[in-house]
Amino acid sequence: MSAPNLEIGQKKVLIENLKNGSELEGMRPIIDEIKKKLTTFVNNCDSTSIFLSGPSGSGKSFCVNQAMKEALPENMWRVVIDCRIFDTDKAACKEFLRQTNSTATASILDVLREKGSGVIVFDHFDSLKIIKRQFFLYTIFDSIHANTISICSIINTSSVEPLSNLEKRVRSRLTPQYIDVPAPTFDSTKEFLTKTLVFDGPKTSNEKSWNKYVKSFFDSDNLDQLKHLFSISPTLHTALVYGQKFVLSDDHKTLEKKFMDNLSIERFLGNLSQTELIILFMAAYMVEVKEIPEYSVDTIRHELHELYRTHNFLYRIHKDNANLAWDKLKSLGFIVPTTKDSTRYTFTLFAEDLKSSISLIPTDYQVWIKNWLTV
Repeated sequence: MSAPNLEIGQKKVLIENLKNGSELEGMRPIIDEIKKKLTTFVNNCDSTSIFLSGPSGSGKSFCVNQAMKEALPENMWRVVIDCRIFDTDKAACKEFLRQTNSTATASILDVLREKGSGVIVFDHFDSLKIIKRQFFLYTIFDSIHANTISICSIINTSSVEPLSNLEKRVRSRLTPQYIDVPAPTFDSTKEFLTKTLVFDGPKTSNEKSWNKYVKSFFDSDNLDQLKHLFSISPTLHTALVYGQKFVLSDDHKTLEKKFMDNLSIERFLGNLSQTELIILFMAAYMVEVKEIPEYSVDTIRHELHELYRTHNFLYRIHKDNANLAWDKLKSLGFIVPTTKDSTRYTFTLFAEDLKSSISLIPTDYQVWIKNWLTV
């Protein structure tokens, strides 16, 4: 049974199912536990710290984002700091001030008092570098410890000793509540993909055919490739990337090869030129912000031209260089065709995969990226 051809709009629906789905067995109890603690915080305004501990890729960020979406009032401020990028106390402080629309010289305590109750998330907390004086972290956790300002801090960590990168006085201010996040199982991942890769209440014969195809595919021996991938990388990220490739690919029997080509992406990203990285970030921007999953190199160049015009970027990319960069990204499998005539392409990674490469591109582009990638 071959896969029906889906329209762009239909593919967008399925990708949104993947991004927003919370059907993964084992995730819902964790989401509900975080949600319960957040609801208590919102109702009582008692400051608290929540530590989510689990293997890398187990779904900690996924659970936190889903719980905040369901539990927090829309007008409550929240800040998410990716410690892989903002890996020092000073850098984390600057990012906090940026996300709260505060001046660079503002007092942290003054900002917290002005903003009122809110949530601050430290993602990849183990990446914070150890320094002698951690003023920002001390201010945050001391305020929580003394309950002088209503703050909930959420720390995502994969370390068995999550407090080892903190100075003693900061550690003394922490009385966290721990939540364990185990890695997803193969069976739960199969169930998750089977539920999220189908149309809810299919309206057309094409959507009905797709739903039948998905059920048939995941009941067949084709799952051997997913089992192999899961034995290498048993993470929620594996499930999401596999699901995204399933929606965008026209050949589901070679998904394992396509996935393996990108499994160690960081070692490739570090060797890309600034032009290639900018094109890659623009490809992610098309999917994440503009919600356009398929596009051509001409579309990318047009979007870059609009950026030059509105942001007055100093680093400009010539058409020939853009085409060369596009060809290299295709050869690496970061951009793949979605049509047989290769007129439209899509981004095969998730935007989060690129975060560690932000510092490798010009500063004006970094500011633009952080405005949409870290929200």
